[in-house]
Amino acid sequence: MNLEERRRFVRVPCTNILEYSVLGDRKQYARENYGYAHCKNVSLGGVLFSTFIEIPPGITLKIMLQMDCYDKHMESVLMHGEVVRCQKNGNFNTYDIPGRIFRIEDEIKSLNFFNWLAEKDEEYFLL
Repeated sequence: MNLEERRRFVRVPCTNILEYSVLGDRKQYARENYGYAHCKNVSLGGVLFSTFIEIPPGITLKIMLQMDCYDKHMESVLMHGEVVRCQKNGNFNTYDIPGRIFRIEDEIKSLNFFNWLAEKDEEYFLL
């Protein structure tokens, strides 16, 4: 079984910038406790982002992602997740960090996030 077959949710491309902060008692294991990252893709169950800072697996993060909504306004969604892995990107001095999302702060934003992903998923597969 490959990785694609194990995923519960479809990941859609996302090029938005996200903000993150390290939570909990493992802060001492992260080089930086706050930063910005480039989102690569996102789903209801996870997010993949790229950063210049190595963040070890097991670190809990608070993630703020800007959603570009259908009516052209930006809306933020605040999520909590855990770093699954941290992989160095060859010669680029960046790290790809997949994270598992385990909570979205607000029920309304959670529904908006679901709708946003469905819209992005539809756009992606219509290309």
